Amino acid sequence: MPGHAKAEAVAVTTSKQVASDLRPEHLAFAGEARTHARSVLVLCWPTLPSAWSALARTAASLSDVRSGAAPLREARPPVSWMQDVAPLLSRPVAHDLVAGESTLATLIRRLPIRMAVAVAEHEVSSRDLPEPVRCRELFAACLAAYDAHLRADHQAAARVVMVQGKDPAQEILYRASYQEVRARLATSGPMSSMELRFWADPPPLPLELVQLAAAAVIRHLQDPERPHPLVETILGQTVPLSRFYESPTGRKKRR
Repeated sequence: MPGHAKAEAVAVTTSKQVASDLRPEHLAFAGEARTHARSVLVLCWPTLPSAWSALARTAASLSDVRSGAAPLREARPPVSWMQDVAPLLSRPVAHDLVAGESTLATLIRRLPIRMAVAVAEHEVSSRDLPEPVRCRELFAACLAAYDAHLRADHQAAARVVMVQGKDPAQEILYRASYQEVRARLATSGPMSSMELRFWADPPPLPLELVQLAAAAVIRHLQDPERPHPLVETILGQTVPLSRFYESPTGRKKRR
């Protein structure tokens, strides 16, 4: 199957979980990464109707170029952190971690998308941050930034925010936290009817993209002195009011 056909096969419009009246531009995606010390949530939405199809085409072109290249010396490329969180998106560049990060950073930079990034510290007075508080803090930061962006630009909100499926108890917690935050922010605003849904299948490319972004931010927070081309790109796509911690202490923010 040609690369473009493969990409279309994982486009968001092919899933039974997307209602027939929803178009790709109606969908935003949220991805999370977590360590023992902190969690990162990235919310990503399209600014043009063509955003997710452009992602599919670009990823397919990347696969086509790689498939036409000389065979690699190794039978299988080395596993990287990118493959763990975004196996489909990172597959064409998995053979070279450094170049692969730069290639995916360029891919993301060219997409008509925006992001909001939130960080929650787990340790408060030497105790773990309770899970409901953690979820509300992450959703509150991302949705507040999204709401401000929509109001400033006079745009309509996405109709659905898709996140990766979780176990039933977690889904109940996430949905309750999301609805509580959205109700506070958007009683009559652009997000008042925006739903949270869970994607049970292997994630499509847009969901892989936000999971990749969240993982990149986590890695940056763990080692802020190391170059992280993906994080620089994410910051370039982040709306101004989105919170982003530049240091693991959480004391310094970029807005």
